[in-house]
Amino acid sequence: MYKHIIFLFMVLTMILGYSCKKEAHKGDFSGSANSVYVTFADGSGFFNPERATPYGDTIKFVFSTHFPAESNNLINITSMKVKANDPTTVRAVSGSPDQVDLTKPTEIIVRSADGTDRKHILIGEIRKSSEAVITSFNLPAANLTGFLVESKKIVGLVAGGGNLTNQVPTIVITPHATISPAITVAQDFSKPVVYTVTAENGRSVQYTVKPVSPQKAASGIRSGSMKLLWTKSLTELGISGTNNFTTSIAATDDYLVVNTRETINKYLNRFTGEVVGAMNMTGINAVTFQNFFATSDEAGHILISNLTTTVGNSLFIYKYNSAGDQAPVKFIAYPGLVAGQQLGRKMSVKGDLSKNALIFVAASNSDNSILRWQVVNGALVSQSPTIFRYGGSKNWTVMADVISEGPNLTDKMFLSSQAGDIGYMAANGAPLSQIDIAGSGFNVSHSLDFAEFNNAKYLAVVNLSTNLAGNGYLYNVTNPLLLSTPPSSADYSKVMVFKSPMITSAANGNLTGDVALKVSKDGYKMIMYVLITNGSIAAYEFDCIDLNSIE
Repeated sequence: MYKHIIFLFMVLTMILGYSCKKEAHKGDFSGSANSVYVTFADGSGFFNPERATPYGDTIKFVFSTHFPAESNNLINITSMKVKANDPTTVRAVSGSPDQVDLTKPTEIIVRSADGTDRKHILIGEIRKSSEAVITSFNLPAANLTGFLVESKKIVGLVAGGGNLTNQVPTIVITPHATISPAITVAQDFSKPVVYTVTAENGRSVQYTVKPVSPQKAASGIRSGSMKLLWTKSLTELGISGTNNFTTSIAATDDYLVVNTRETINKYLNRFTGEVVGAMNMTGINAVTFQNFFATSDEAGHILISNLTTTVGNSLFIYKYNSAGDQAPVKFIAYPGLVAGQQLGRKMSVKGDLSKNALIFVAASNSDNSILRWQVVNGALVSQSPTIFRYGGSKNWTVMADVISEGPNLTDKMFLSSQAGDIGYMAANGAPLSQIDIAGSGFNVSHSLDFAEFNNAKYLAVVNLSTNLAGNGYLYNVTNPLLLSTPPSSADYSKVMVFKSPMITSAANGNLTGDVALKVSKDGYKMIMYVLITNGSIAAYEFDCIDLNSIE
């Protein structure tokens, strides 16, 4: 009897032992997604299988020919480390999972969380890329970025007044692809140019680069379109960055005039910031405080004024038909300075001086006096201006700037004034709305510009936060009464649409600077230029392009 009991116990033990042993077999493994992965032997890199779980008999890893993919480093998969996400574990049938040659089939065993073992064949494949994509397109000399429409294989160019001929592009394509024709060859992009991008595996794709005239957004600036077009320090432009003399800028279709007092003015390519030439200043340099301020109208005419500080001195305003005009004319000579006031620190013009326009000069220390000249059919109505007062409760001190919404005497106006208001006023000077200066972050403001862009209206204002830095603000003033929207309001971002980063400067003792808006002839782009005296000029571009309409 005792022997029978011993025999039964041994049989039961064998049965239980056999039932506890898990067989390692081939087949699908339904563990956690991507539970097996590989790295390089040093632990760098992370590669998942080509297919997620459940795995079949073979687990394949596909690698690009280079690692990192965009580098020129050829990949080596002869010594890889096989790992698994907890609680799954993995081991090699022979050898170590920490050193696996994936160029050869390797048998592994994957143990799931429930203890089940399954065998798989591990293999790697180095596969040439099939990607043949243009990822970015630029014309550096024109400071122009192409709009990529991948679904249509189009790179759309919206020149916005820039030159498209004889341009050498900068084109970025997917790693290890090639492109033809060579990107070092200049092309005339004013007409379509076809580029062929060939992938590493030989697959080729053609892209057409061409000027486009897409539809515009419903109104105003396209959200997300702002980009810093360029920034140049005054010293980069060959202009003193310490003498406080560079206080104004004027934008035309092609150029940005940089006005430096008692110096021959330079003008820049307004799309790139590169110096193009120098203005003819003959005659202007013979008057008191010569070329103190410069501004421009919508047609590219430029006005340059002197500064009058003493009774008996006259305010002279010279007109240039363009930045390269060799024969500027004395357009205004006004001797009517009032004791204690100054004229010529700021000046703005609205309209077209060859047709109809209004010219504004806000008198310094003047109890808010504004001088306005009218131009009708290209002729100045009178050398003597109409003088009226801004009716706000605060008086400005040294500087103020005024511009109207249009060239008519009935058009309302905008004002930016040092120690005074930034706001909107009626044609007779009555205040209508004001910006919350302190709440909006302004310290000193005295320069502005106004432009209509894509069925919306915009006001640019400069701010001197300290004597070492300043920036520009851009407001949507389609409804000018909303200028008074408090910064705490949820609607404030609909009014104040952009605030530029701070532009640093050397000590700017007079706290001067300027701002200018210029809309391209085709109406697709608007650039805001911000000058901080003794510092830099920055150009910020906005567009109104409906990207979905590019064909």
